Amino acid sequence: MGIMIEVDDDSFENAVAKSLLENIEYFEKALQLDYPNIFVYGDPVKDKALIRANIDAFKLVRSWYCAV
Repeated sequence: MGIMIEVDDDSFENAVAKSLLENIEYFEKALQLDYPNIFVYGDPVKDKALIRANIDAFKLVRSWYCAV
């Protein structure tokens, strides 16, 4: 059994933009930690490089939703 929900374009875009912002904020806080251990456990240099890459990617995608 499934439930169908209709969402208008603006509501969908706002939800996606908000979710991306929350993830960006989470990753930015993780960068402040000595050992965030999000993507690479035990190697903060590689881990932080991947965190930074994800932040940049999320910011790019978010700009597509916020530009409209």
